[in-house]
Amino acid sequence: MPQDRSLPGVLTVVLVDDHDCAREALVRRLGAEPRIRVVGATADPLEAGRVVRDQAPHVALVDTRRHDDAGLDVIAALAALPPASRPVVVVHTSFFDAEAWRRSRCAGASEWLLKQIDVDVLFERLSCAVRQHLPPSRWSSALRPEKV
Repeated sequence: MPQDRSLPGVLTVVLVDDHDCAREALVRRLGAEPRIRVVGATADPLEAGRVVRDQAPHVALVDTRRHDDAGLDVIAALAALPPASRPVVVVHTSFFDAEAWRRSRCAGASEWLLKQIDVDVLFERLSCAVRQHLPPSRWSSALRPEKV
């Protein structure tokens, strides 16, 4: 029997990227996807924390290659939030770097995705990460649990 992966709601996402053009392009790309709702997009790590505490999004997409070298600090701050608002922290960057991924995992990231990823694949990967890393009470309104 096929698994039911349809959504009665949407996957909520906050974007943290200090490159204005990249952040704005991703907001437009994700805005065209009805299964994803961007609840915040910012370069400012403090603003990202406020958005996460206020909105409790499922996912934080974080570009760790920042001009201020604060990418790992952003990940650690988001990963340290209380479980009721803590998102799945996903590194979202332009290329893969094994050592940067190791450091990101140690800081609290759960996934590494390239910015060039297709939106359908992005949605599927984020959905899987949310199911794996958040308690069902945090995602059951947006993602149906997989049928056995």
